[in-house]
Amino acid sequence: MEWQPQIHRAVLLRNEEDRFTEFLAQLLQAPAVRRVFVNELCHKEGVGPILNEICCDHLKVYTQVQIEGGRPDLVIKDEKGDKVFLLFEAKVGSWLHEDQLVPYAREVEIWKQDNPGGVARLYIIAPKGNSENQCSEGEKQIRDAGIESVTPVAIAWEDISDKFRGLSESVKGIKLKVFMETFVELVRWRFGEWCRKFTNEEVQFLADPLVPPIFARLSSIVHRIRKELLKLDDFRSSCIISPGGGEGYYLSFEGKKWWFGLWFDGWRTVRDSPLIFQLLGFEDRLPLRLPEVRPCPVQYTAWNNTKGYAVPLPLREDVEIDVLVKEHADIIRRYCKECPGSGAPA
Repeated sequence: MEWQPQIHRAVLLRNEEDRFTEFLAQLLQAPAVRRVFVNELCHKEGVGPILNEICCDHLKVYTQVQIEGGRPDLVIKDEKGDKVFLLFEAKVGSWLHEDQLVPYAREVEIWKQDNPGGVARLYIIAPKGNSENQCSEGEKQIRDAGIESVTPVAIAWEDISDKFRGLSESVKGIKLKVFMETFVELVRWRFGEWCRKFTNEEVQFLADPLVPPIFARLSSIVHRIRKELLKLDDFRSSCIISPGGGEGYYLSFEGKKWWFGLWFDGWRTVRDSPLIFQLLGFEDRLPLRLPEVRPCPVQYTAWNNTKGYAVPLPLREDVEIDVLVKEHADIIRRYCKECPGSGAPA
């Protein structure tokens, strides 16, 4: 059957994530594209058999499907509904909501029980910089809800784009080829953050007179954390705090080194706060005893694709700045004293 695109459905949607998802869904209506997407992108090591045995020509693609308790962005299933059931949550510029993946995981779990011979999986499509972190957060939501049989799998928009770039050279039909190339360019433009132009929404946001005072306040908190740390009797005699790494400080304590400050690059993947305490020596494979404080370390991915761990220093509404500063200083102090292995050699 000839591919009959309805790209206007994507163009006319107001929500950015809905536009990306609908564009992808329209491309997946083409059997050749759908086959590559399902067999190559939806297969990940350690999550079960690849779907080569499935006849992709008989798979159907749907967007914004209503289920009990939620609405997955994308669903792929076979015509009879008993062989394949793939649910996707798509993220472009946002993070998972509280317990967002729980109803999706429950739907996949029920489908597996009803169709023991079929293939059912749950995916998160997100930017490469935070797809794995979003997936880890989604898995935590699912496990906290008592669901053990469903593990979300991450797919990066950039990986989809790379796969489609190669495929566009061999697909039949000039219209499909052009729209695939447009999708590739859109992903490159949207997620190539350093080189892309500012959007109208970004310009309007930065023009808001409330924005500069917010960043000035964040900067002041960093400097006040330094002063607070140097007041602590059990800490100040053994620590050295020196400027470094932009809007932040290196902290040396008993032969180990950490960093804290305002870090936009890490904020993309740590997410919870732009105020970040970087654990320069932390590795999740090390048997470290972490201090009993929240939040826990989160893996970040910087723009140069280096990875590491950091603790977001949370911002809380209606809390006095002095209280926040003391809380943040205490988190840093406890990591330095109770988990020295989280620091790098000074």
